[in-house]
Amino acid sequence: NAAIAETYLLNLSQVLHMLILAAFVPWYIGVETYGVFAALITLPGIIQSSFEVICVSLLAEYKRRDILAPVIVFFALPLHIITVIGFFWFLEPELAIFAAIMAFLLLARSYAFSIAIVSGVLTSKIVQSEAIIFFIYVLVCAACFYLDVKTVMMPILMVSLASLATSIFLTFASLKPVHLLAANPDVEMPRPNLLKFTNAASLRLFEDGYLSLSPLVLAVLFSPLVAGQFRIFVSVAKAAYKFFPFRYEVILRDLNNGTLSFKSLIIASIVFVAGAPVAAAAIRGFIFPDEHGLIVALIAVSGAVVASLAMFPAACATNHRMLWVAMLGLLLVFAAAAAASFTGFVIAFAFSTFVIMLSSLWVIHRAIGKNGAI
Repeated sequence: NAAIAETYLLNLSQVLHMLILAAFVPWYIGVETYGVFAALITLPGIIQSSFEVICVSLLAEYKRRDILAPVIVFFALPLHIITVIGFFWFLEPELAIFAAIMAFLLLARSYAFSIAIVSGVLTSKIVQSEAIIFFIYVLVCAACFYLDVKTVMMPILMVSLASLATSIFLTFASLKPVHLLAANPDVEMPRPNLLKFTNAASLRLFEDGYLSLSPLVLAVLFSPLVAGQFRIFVSVAKAAYKFFPFRYEVILRDLNNGTLSFKSLIIASIVFVAGAPVAAAAIRGFIFPDEHGLIVALIAVSGAVVASLAMFPAACATNHRMLWVAMLGLLLVFAAAAAASFTGFVIAFAFSTFVIMLSSLWVIHRAIGKNGAI
């Protein structure tokens, strides 16, 4: 019950600002321009999410902030530098500068968030940080509306300023995480190897590959318009994820502690999987009656997407064969897109998502049985 309450406090606080970025911004600047933003944020978003799950998993295991130093030096910064070089190679200098700043601030936000979430005492502060994001999004939207700015700079500024503000807030809001996750200079710091980094980063393969990387692939194969449409679907799925009663970090933590309830998890999964086609039918009838059928088809499987977002990291951490399941599925999705256009992409995406969800449930069920949880 405590885990579910914590999850909803964190997730519901994020819904409003997600709706601004996923609904108002595409409407205001156009779906095609929004698709350009979706392509620009793809690689920074993948690096950020991998960095965040590495931080969360290592902090949960070692309870020390200084364990993150090698992650920053040997993982986050090199990938960030490579991404920045790519920005300056392919983009205009001004846009490349702002994209590079956005990418860096996303990493800073994940560092601060990981310390706050693992400490287990800053739920209220994290909720307040989400309110800060909402305020900044509204402020930037109002300014852009007043100045008649309808370019890709609008969402870039929104994400950058919100990441900067929340990074500062979560870092200095409380000293409790500093005490709980002390550096312990008198105790020799463990040295996680490259394999541990890789294993931790792989926990987000479903989100990074299926959701974050797909807009870039669709932009290259088809057009920014298609990428923008898929990015809107991703935002809808992630907004629905905010109502799922288990965050991936909470599942990871409680599975380790032996306190995760499989009964609650499977009930939540069934409710979301069954509810998604109903939502898709309503959207089809009232919003997109004659077009966008493939996007509606994606929404019909969004329940499985939500359940996979929550469960795959824990399942992958428990059984590394899940990584190969996800990789094979991702190859199938992109191959289908290249061979059979967007229709093939949608069919392969739906099939692979259900395979990942069911496999994750099976792995977690076995792990719970071993840990003695109910």
